[in-house]
Amino acid sequence: MPEDAEWWAVLLRPQMWPLLAAWLVAVFALAGLVRAHLLHRAPAAVPGADTPPGALTPEELAHLVGGPRRAAETALVRLVLSGRVRRRSDGRLERAAPPGPSPDDSEAGWALLRALGEAPADPAAALAAAAAGEHPQTVRRLAGLGLYRDDPRLPGARAARAGALRIIGVLSVPLVLWTVLHLAADPLPGPSLRWELLGSVLLLCLLGAAVLADRAAGRPEPRTAAGTRLLAEERTAAAADTDPVRAEEALRFTALTGFTAMAAMHDAPPSRSGPSPWPAAPDGTVDLAGLLRIAADCRAPGPLHRGR
Repeated sequence: MPEDAEWWAVLLRPQMWPLLAAWLVAVFALAGLVRAHLLHRAPAAVPGADTPPGALTPEELAHLVGGPRRAAETALVRLVLSGRVRRRSDGRLERAAPPGPSPDDSEAGWALLRALGEAPADPAAALAAAAAGEHPQTVRRLAGLGLYRDDPRLPGARAARAGALRIIGVLSVPLVLWTVLHLAADPLPGPSLRWELLGSVLLLCLLGAAVLADRAAGRPEPRTAAGTRLLAEERTAAAADTDPVRAEEALRFTALTGFTAMAAMHDAPPSRSGPSPWPAAPDGTVDLAGLLRIAADCRAPGPLHRGR
C-alpha cells in the first residue's frame, strides 16, 4: 500500500476489520466497568448520620456487610438458636415449633422459613432461595440511615461489570496472538510500524490498565462511606474472646464474618452429615464451636448434592 495513504483508508482495509471489531467490543466492556464504578460512588441520597454500633439488628448488619446471602445466614443462626429450625440426621433442614414466620422475624427470616416450606430442604438450597428474594424494608431502612444506596440500577451495573471482566479476559487471548503474529512478520525495529500491530498493542495496554484500575478501586458495593465506617466500628466493638457467647453476640459475629470464613477457621469442626444436632441457646448463650459447626455444615455439600 502506498506510504502516503490516508489513515482512514488504512483502517478500512479487510486486514483491520478483526482489530476494529475488537476495539468496539472493548469499548462496550470498558463502558460497563466505568458505569458500575460511577454508580457505586455517587453521593448517597441521604447523608450518612453518626449511626452508633449496635443500632442495626444483626440481619440488617449482615445485609450491609454481605447482602441478602449474609442476612439469610444470620437469620438461619437466629432460627436455629431459638429452636425454630433444626437439622435432621440426613443433613436437611426442617421447621420446628412454631411452624411459620412471626411478626418479629426479619425479612431474611421470613424468606428462609418460606424456602423451607412444608418439607425439609438442603441447607445450601434453602439459603440460596432465601438470598434470591428482595428485602425492600431492610434496604429502605439502611438507605434512610445513609448507609446504603437504594438504586435499582446497581445490581445490573454489578452484573455488567462481571460480564465486562469476562469479555476482557476472553478478548485478551486473540489480541496477544494477533500481536505475536505481527511481531513475527514485522519484528521491531523495522522500516515501519504496522497499523495492525500498533492498534493491538494499544488495546492490550488499555485493557490491562482497565483491569488494574478495577482491582485498585475494589469490587463495587452499594454500601456508602458512612456504612463502611459503621462496619469498622462494629468489628471493633464485636472483638471479644469470651466463650460461650451470648446469642446476640453470636448473631453479630455471624453477620460480620459469614459462613465461608467461619467454616474456614482453624477451630471450626469438620463438616459432617451425621445425626449430631445443632446447638440451641435456651439460656441465651452458645458455644463458639457449636456456632462454627452450623457454618461448616451449611458450607459442606449435603447428601442431596452428593448423589447428583
